[in-house]
Amino acid sequence: MKRAAEKQVQVLVSEKKHAGKYVALESFRSHRVVASGKTPEGVVKLSEKRGVPDPVILFVPKGDMTQIF
Repeated sequence: MKRAAEKQVQVLVSEKKHAGKYVALESFRSHRVVASGKTPEGVVKLSEKRGVPDPVILFVPKGDMTQIF
């Protein structure tokens, strides 16, 4: 009998306060949010001011929206 496929889920940002916003992570290895906002441009500028010149930018969906990359 075949086993049912298991769903694999990885969550980078789990805080609900970031839902529907762009966030800047310190790096691909760090999940520390250094800035968040409504536009990617604003998030990059804010992260640069906070000492992170090359952040990883991503969008955090609202609710149960699924994003596959």
